[in-house]
Amino acid sequence: MKHVGLDVHRVQDTMVWLDDETGELSRALTLPHDQMCQHLLGLEGPLRLVMESGLHSKFLARQLISCGLEVWVLDARRTAAQMPAYKTNHTDKLDARALARMSFENAAEKLRVWVPDEHTEELRGLTRTRENLIQHTTALRNEVRAQLGAFGLQCPATDLLSLKGRRWLDEHREQLPEWGRLCLDCLLQSLLAVVAQIQVLDRQIEQHARTNPACQKLRSLPGCGPLLAVTLVAELGDVRRFASVGRACSYAGLTPSVSQSGSRCHIGPIVRRGNPHLRRALVLLAQHFAWQRDLGETRLKKRYYQVLHKHGPNAAKIDLARRLCRVIVAMLRADESFRAALRQAA
Repeated sequence: MKHVGLDVHRVQDTMVWLDDETGELSRALTLPHDQMCQHLLGLEGPLRLVMESGLHSKFLARQLISCGLEVWVLDARRTAAQMPAYKTNHTDKLDARALARMSFENAAEKLRVWVPDEHTEELRGLTRTRENLIQHTTALRNEVRAQLGAFGLQCPATDLLSLKGRRWLDEHREQLPEWGRLCLDCLLQSLLAVVAQIQVLDRQIEQHARTNPACQKLRSLPGCGPLLAVTLVAELGDVRRFASVGRACSYAGLTPSVSQSGSRCHIGPIVRRGNPHLRRALVLLAQHFAWQRDLGETRLKKRYYQVLHKHGPNAAKIDLARRLCRVIVAMLRADESFRAALRQAA
């Protein structure tokens, strides 16, 4: 087998391969993306392609996988910590050679990350773009209120785009100077345009929620709507890649931090690593789940109230989100509804 190290960049890639039978090490070769694929397909013998995760490596990895090649994508942060053992300087040639040696010495297996397929990337693109646009609307709403506050005005409506808010803006618009009205109109037009784009994304997300079987299973969860269902399916991906349900909780960054030395052991807040989009969706689901009044006899709800009275609402919400993650993974693995999976994983 030839272990191929790829240092991926925006336009071109650098390749170095190492033959595990002969120990031969090739010279570094730098080619554009499309030519690199053709060159790799022309190499003899089985290949293992190793690259670091990054903005441009995801597309190249999916392209190479579609050609039938074995591709390993390594976590960039953890790989960078191992690089000093394989090189002394930072160049594209040395990076590619270090990746090839890491694969040859079986040091890359524990650094691998999962590569999402095209359908998962589509769902992630829809939900993450919507999340970014929501943040943009929040910034625009805050800027409108700041512009009004500069002239001593304060809109009583919670939503500026509601009927009450638009009526109030029309009544007090004349109190602003000409340049103030211009700035206010520009902000409101931008806000309306972004809201319209969010509605377009919502329709696509709802369509996926109706047609995707995994989303339909998750919608059996109390408080889980179309947006949360699609977000959870997109961010979890193939749940069979997790060795246990605890690994899924760790991937979401919901596991508590532990500081242990000798006989002393302290359990602190969650680590907040992993996938922040998945963590946010699980916490929102836990909050919606806790509001359901018909779940008082379930083990999840009982546990929630126990943690609530002992540690407070935030700790209870995080604990419920972690347990819901376990239930969701069990549901998707067994292809069961919420009630069936709850009896096994709660």
